[in-house]
Amino acid sequence: MKQNFIWINYDKEEYVNAMEFDEPGDITGYLHNRGKCSNTVISLLAGRWISNYLMLVGEKLPENAPDEHVSRLAKRFDNNEYQGNVWFGVQNEFLDISTLPSVRNPDVEGGYYRYVINFGKKEYYRRRSLKDRNVWFNPLTYLLIAAEGYTDDKAGCWLGDLVQVSNDRNFIRFLTRKEGFRNMTQIYTREYFLGDGTVPNDL
Repeated sequence: MKQNFIWINYDKEEYVNAMEFDEPGDITGYLHNRGKCSNTVISLLAGRWISNYLMLVGEKLPENAPDEHVSRLAKRFDNNEYQGNVWFGVQNEFLDISTLPSVRNPDVEGGYYRYVINFGKKEYYRRRSLKDRNVWFNPLTYLLIAAEGYTDDKAGCWLGDLVQVSNDRNFIRFLTRKEGFRNMTQIYTREYFLGDGTVPNDL
C-alpha cells in the first residue's frame, strides 16, 4: 500500500512533514540520508528533540501496533473524528514545526552529525558511510517506521528506544570499547537497502 508519512515527536507533540521541504510525502521523501527532511530530523535530535522519542508514522498503522507509544496514540485518536488514524489525528492536534525558522535554518554549530546512536539497544551507525551506487540511505526511516506493510521483524525495531546523534569519534570509541555498542552501518545498508529480501518492495 502506497501511503504518506510524517515524523512524530510524541513527547513534545510535534511533527515534521517532508512535503514542507519540497520532498515527496510518501516513503521516498524520507529515505535520502542527505535529504532536507532527513537532515532536519537529525539536527532536531541534537537540539529541540534531544532525549525525545520519535516515530515515522504512515497513514495506516499495522493491525498489531509494534510499540506502546504507537498503541497509545492510536487509542488517543480512536474517536468518530479520527477513527484511530494517527497520521491524520497528529496533523490536527500536534504542532507542525516544519516551517519554523529555527527548524528550517538550524544552528549548524555541530556540523554534519556523523553518528546515530540507539542507547537502548547499544548500537549505532555512521551516516557518512551509508552509500551505494551514488545513493545515500537513511536507515532511521526504516528503524522507526510504524505503518501497514512494514511488519517484518526488523521494521520499526528502534521504536520506543532513545536515539541521539553525535560528531564525537572519541565518544563513539568509548561506547564501542567500554560499553559494548555495535557498529551496525554495513548491516543496515545491506539488510535494509540492498535487496536481500528484508525490505518491502516500495521502500
